Amino acid sequence: MTQDAAALSPGEGNAARPEADPRAGPDAGTALADARAEPPVGALPRLTQYLPQLKGTSQRIGTFVVENPWAARGLSINDLADRVGVSVNSVIRLTRELGFKGYRDFSQALTLDLGKVLGSAYALPASVADTEQGTSDEAAVAIKTLALEMVGLQDAIRHLDLELVRRSVEALCRAKAMLFVGTGSGLPVCSLAAYRLSLLGLRATYSGDPNIIIAELHLLAPGDVMFAVAFHGATPHLVRALRYARSRGVVTVCVTAAPGSPAARAADITLVMWGADAHTATEPFVSRVLTVAVVEALFAAMVWKRFGGTPPHLEEVLRAQREVTGSGAEVHDGAPPTPRKPKTA
Repeated sequence: MTQDAAALSPGEGNAARPEADPRAGPDAGTALADARAEPPVGALPRLTQYLPQLKGTSQRIGTFVVENPWAARGLSINDLADRVGVSVNSVIRLTRELGFKGYRDFSQALTLDLGKVLGSAYALPASVADTEQGTSDEAAVAIKTLALEMVGLQDAIRHLDLELVRRSVEALCRAKAMLFVGTGSGLPVCSLAAYRLSLLGLRATYSGDPNIIIAELHLLAPGDVMFAVAFHGATPHLVRALRYARSRGVVTVCVTAAPGSPAARAADITLVMWGADAHTATEPFVSRVLTVAVVEALFAAMVWKRFGGTPPHLEEVLRAQREVTGSGAEVHDGAPPTPRKPKTA
């Protein structure tokens, strides 16, 4: 038996396999054989799909990589074996079970997977991009996109860690001031979050500039919150800011589409935005919508817990905004609006 054959069926030799019950689901051998028969689809998607069928050391290695893809990226085969506590041969066997030529082939595929995450937030998901022109119109593409995001929201409800949600809400309730940080498409989420909290009477600001972030961090006290929106979780200055905030006793919360990323590991509390295609390049596309929805959900829970309902001064703030901006109110002779007396208890 060749080394490859031994790796693909460890301990089996040339012994005949018992006939499978056709009513039973696919076993590990069948699932992995199907995976090898198909064109490679990437290390993470394949590992995620077939992890439940893996056994023994293969499952331990696969679990480590799926849960810590950024930590596993670039590790030598010896380092990966040491991290998991298995032999080098076990690592080689897993990569060949998954249809790769060896560890180097697997490692390169993993790096490519994580690279796709960095640039895919603005690309059309495959299920949308593959819509054939001539058989569908632009409205069909729009509906497909909405359907993908709806599935992502349902997936988020199933996969969000409720204990981490409770910890996030508790941290927001205790904080006297909050700083929201992000980059790219995450920055508008931070702007919306800071504005929403300001309306509620809470001190909140946001920034994507590393120098301003550090300056704002020095205005926070221990127990305050820094909230990072990090879709791919690899922006260096956000990762360093999270670590610095923790060193100052600031509670750090991170929402991300990349579990195990540097930002995810740097925060006290990490909420992963599970999309319809978890661990694939389409997840960042869906996670933008999920992040806004989850932030709004956290704020609703925080308002309920902290105020017992809508803060009484919110209506007063909104009325003053309308008077100053002239929206929905008459503009007077230039005199500033007369402040209303606060309601007494």
